[in-house]
Order: sequence, then C-alpha cells, then structure tokens
Amino acid sequence: MRAARLVPPGVDAAWLKRAHRTSLAQYAAYLAYAPDPLPDPALRLALIRAETPRRSDLGDMENRHLAIPDLGWQVFSGEPVTIRRVAGDHVTMLGAAAAPDVAAAILSVLETDDRGTRGGFPMAGSAHPMPNGGACFPKP
Repeated sequence: MRAARLVPPGVDAAWLKRAHRTSLAQYAAYLAYAPDPLPDPALRLALIRAETPRRSDLGDMENRHLAIPDLGWQVFSGEPVTIRRVAGDHVTMLGAAAAPDVAAAILSVLETDDRGTRGGFPMAGSAHPMPNGGACFPKP
C-alpha cells in the first residue's frame, strides 16, 4: 500500500484498523440518516442522476434505492422533482469528460421546469446541497 501511495508514510497496522473502524462508523451513520421532510410543500427540487450506476460498488439497500426514480426526494416537496440523467456512473459523472453533459443537465433544469416554463428554477443565489448527492433549489 505504501508503494502505491495509498497510505501516508509511517502508517502501521493499528492506524489502518482505526481508519477502517472509522470508515465503517461513518458508513453506518450515512445509512441511518433519515432527515425529516421539509415543511415547505412548494419547495422545488432537481436531481441530476447517473444513467448507469455502478451497482457493484453499492450494497443491497442502495441498489434498491436506485430503483426509485427520484431517489426518495419527493417526500421533501409537494412539487414534482425535476430529474435529469447524464451518462456514466456515480464516479465518472464527476470527471472532466462528463462535465459538459452535467453542465447541460444543470442548465436545462435552470432554464425549464417539467411544465415547460422558462425560468422554472431560480438562478440567483446557490443550490443547497443535500445529503445524498442532489441539490435543492428553493422556490423564489
């Protein structure tokens, strides 16, 4: 692992065990996290999804979750969740090669909502990142 530069210099087995335990605790916290739905029924949400998730990287629960088109975000809003898909998986969609497609998907959300209305989402301010990778855009 040292030769491949996967760990810092001086790392021993005890450090690796602690790092592994920490990773497992963080992952368990991630799986247990269940935010309460937001009180604003008019909140508009947009989700940019990977077209071909890397299912081998995920557990059974995450793979079942992928079958839900909006990944469960609909519980946070009375408005339909706007969904755009981009080529790649949850890793490759963040790479440089996918940037034009991701940018086009974001621009499409900002310019047109699901009802075909121009300017359906606010462009001023910033999106609010959400825990499982989406972003919400508050209604103006």
